[in-house]
Amino acid sequence: GPVLRPGSLQGARHLVARSDGVIDAAISILDVGPARQHTLIRLPFALSALAACARAARRIAPVPNLPRENETVRTLSIKAMACRDGCGQALDAVIQKARNIAFAEGFHFLGAGVHERDPMARRLARYPRFSFKALGFVLSLKRSDQELRRLTERVPYEDFALF
Repeated sequence: GPVLRPGSLQGARHLVARSDGVIDAAISILDVGPARQHTLIRLPFALSALAACARAARRIAPVPNLPRENETVRTLSIKAMACRDGCGQALDAVIQKARNIAFAEGFHFLGAGVHERDPMARRLARYPRFSFKALGFVLSLKRSDQELRRLTERVPYEDFALF
């Protein structure tokens, strides 16, 4: 998992599951809108029709908020998550709480990025999700372009968007 330094979870909300005063599972969630923005460019026809129906149903039922074409996708991101051995169900409960928060606050998705070898990838794979193709990614580092290339080469990383 990621190495966390003091201040690396600044601004995040922390959700925990406890039993007998001991933390069994915890996640930290953060609105990534100020730092990372994705814009939905287009959807396949079938998915576009399904999204339109979901938006119409949203008026009368608690249906997830789906983004429109050319709209910024609002994502609440899981910045860090962990659980003690044998406490996977506690982690599932905390993730579900984060999904509820994302829904209640009008986010389109709860997102989580994990390394392909991270055991959490299997846990997240059980949730309804989708993959998306990013056509461009712009970022800035105060360091050299060579360092940017070194950081991004062969990084096995999956980005999950959970409904």
